[in-house]
Amino acid sequence: DRLGSVNTVVAVNGSPAEADRVLAALARRAPSDALAARALLQALMPGLKSIVGAYSQRLGNEETASAVIAAAYARIRMYPIERRPQHIAANIVRDTRQVVWRQLIKDLAFGSAFGPIGSLTTVDPTPAATPEPAAGELVLNLIDEAVRSHRLSRDCARLIVLTRVADRSCQELADLEGLDIRAVYQRRYRAESRLARVARTSA
Repeated sequence: DRLGSVNTVVAVNGSPAEADRVLAALARRAPSDALAARALLQALMPGLKSIVGAYSQRLGNEETASAVIAAAYARIRMYPIERRPQHIAANIVRDTRQVVWRQLIKDLAFGSAFGPIGSLTTVDPTPAATPEPAAGELVLNLIDEAVRSHRLSRDCARLIVLTRVADRSCQELADLEGLDIRAVYQRRYRAESRLARVARTSA
């Protein structure tokens, strides 16, 4: 069938340049052609599976796979082919990873992953900015380990994630909690000191 033929060209017969031309042709048609969008999605599955593997420990394999497929398909249907006409697979996989990463940050900072932390759950769940996945993942991996080993409380973990990863200010959190900002700084300092001890013992 057409879908299988496209995937054969991309995965087996085509050089990287030829594969990119095939994917670019699909990307041009994807906004109005569901079959082209599905073919492009199928061709990207090896790269998308790597995202599932990276995040499934925190979100669950099935939930992660669903989130990755949904994000990739949405990006395919809106891919800016005129602005980014080359490296189609790498671009879409990177964009998808960013979307899933931002969702993970929201889940960790504002959802139930680390449990409630008072009125901080009322913070707008759209962070002002988020770091690149590669940098933030190192922090989250360490926090995960610390929480799982009971060397860092969930409240401390949430405070670090909110202010260091999700880019929320200590002043914002102080206002929500009705605290002096110095108290929030002190709480974060103690939390990060505990996390630093975990990092030293895990090295």
